[in-house]
Amino acid sequence: MRKPNNLIREISIKEFKDLSLPRAIPRAYLVNQCRGRAYLKQGFVTIPKWAEAKGKDYFLWYVAHELSHILARTKYHDFSFYKIFMMTCPEKLQHYELHYKPTAAKFGIKK
Repeated sequence: MRKPNNLIREISIKEFKDLSLPRAIPRAYLVNQCRGRAYLKQGFVTIPKWAEAKGKDYFLWYVAHELSHILARTKYHDFSFYKIFMMTCPEKLQHYELHYKPTAAKFGIKK
């Protein structure tokens, strides 16, 4: 399997144990890049190092966001994405999504 560029380390599953995920968890990598990304065909996500530096809650939200793309099998922020995101991301962290995508409110994301 191809690994991402600018790889710092693979993120351990233990680091996002607070998320509600199925058993088959895609690989997640911490990278030195501006933004994270879900690689749908390759089945892994990247999380930028700066997201980890913003604290555990923000980091978990970011991981949940990218993993939701993989689990929903979509690159879009649509109904299927938010259905998975709301099941994956703890409710107390979902408000971060509104800073990234204010239109998430129409899918049920609350402040």
